[in-house]
Amino acid sequence: MFPSSNQPQHPDSNREAWQQIRNMQQARQRLKETWVHWDYSPQEWAQLDRIDVRLGQRVATFLLIALPFWVFFGLILYFNVGPLGAALAVAITHLFVFGVGWLNYFLSEDRHRHEARCKPGQPHRVTLTGEGIWLAGTHFPLSDTLATLEQVTMTPAPPVLHFRREVHEKYTPVDTTGRTIHLLVPRGHEWEAAQLVQRYQVEVIEAKREARQRVQRPPEPR
Repeated sequence: MFPSSNQPQHPDSNREAWQQIRNMQQARQRLKETWVHWDYSPQEWAQLDRIDVRLGQRVATFLLIALPFWVFFGLILYFNVGPLGAALAVAITHLFVFGVGWLNYFLSEDRHRHEARCKPGQPHRVTLTGEGIWLAGTHFPLSDTLATLEQVTMTPAPPVLHFRREVHEKYTPVDTTGRTIHLLVPRGHEWEAAQLVQRYQVEVIEAKREARQRVQRPPEPR
């Protein structure tokens, strides 16, 4: 016979369960609360846009990947059709690679953040919470159903926060790609940014990792 569902449970287990629920609710509330407000000068706002978009770096990466291919085909064409054909092949390859880099940017989240920063009449302000980043009044989540915040680091000169996320491209748990949001730290907020790195690590990354482990390996009931 199974025990009746109306049988009173142990009071200690009830207190522990309610305490866990309260802790989870408090943790969710802390993630929604504003952690910092940063206001940028026009020069810092323009620098933030250049650091985050990095279109030139993306195109340069594609060029380096394509370098051995167009050198190889350029040499073949040079010995078969002469230097004019080889130069034409190199030019076409460069245009193709630049187009791929631009398309990659056009379809990326970088473009949406760039457009938010370029909206006229919006304040040059960044608001950070545990859930995401507000850029000029537009919200960009750090973690949601298709993305997980994996790492937050800070580099100096100039001070920049790097939010590395794993994004599920095709709605499958194994097909992911790394995406990083680069956020310039305005002058005078370096110490505050360093504290944010620790807070994201403890309250967001490690907390969600522990929550996933509890779901995957629940404790044995008493």
